[in-house]
Amino acid sequence: MRPTFQRPQPAVVLALLALFVALGGTSYAITLADNSVRSKHIKNGEVRGADLKSGAVTSSKVKNGSLLAADFKAGQLPTGPQGPQGPQGATGATGAAGPIGPTGPAGSTNVVMRQGAAFSVNKNSFATGTASCLTGERATGGGLYNESNVFYPHMVASYPTPNPTSPPPTGDGKTPTGWRVWVGLHDIAAAPATVADLHVYVICAAP
Repeated sequence: MRPTFQRPQPAVVLALLALFVALGGTSYAITLADNSVRSKHIKNGEVRGADLKSGAVTSSKVKNGSLLAADFKAGQLPTGPQGPQGPQGATGATGAAGPIGPTGPAGSTNVVMRQGAAFSVNKNSFATGTASCLTGERATGGGLYNESNVFYPHMVASYPTPNPTSPPPTGDGKTPTGWRVWVGLHDIAAAPATVADLHVYVICAAP
């Protein structure tokens, strides 16, 4: 008698299919656990930074020339040598004029001449005279006044005061407030014995 086969029920077919998938999945898992994961097994874009062990990526794993300066923190890359100077660029347009600044303090607008006391110089000798500014004024220059005999007397020194009458000078850096002049008279036959009415003058300025 010939045996007869009945068609399997749908439930039996589904059970067999589930068993096949389960066995296949277990086999795949075993393959992965055997350190044989290949690039084809990983879906593009699926590996993330959190999936990598700290220190897993070393220099040998990085392609030479593939990193950019933006991949490094500030200060990690050494500064290279200075390059050659580039060509001069075109002259830019003239900028707008800035605002007018505040008015500065007034300068010396009150300038006067102060005259010292009269003095005289004897033949074959020297004499000195001074002139002083008033309080608050500053000396800006000075000289000698002589109209009685202008041929023989000669001025041998002229300088601002305060300063000593013998070296060394000590007026460097000080505020000048007066003027001093030294006058000599040559011992020649035609020269008078005395030349009088000599005056030192000083130019004084005040704000």
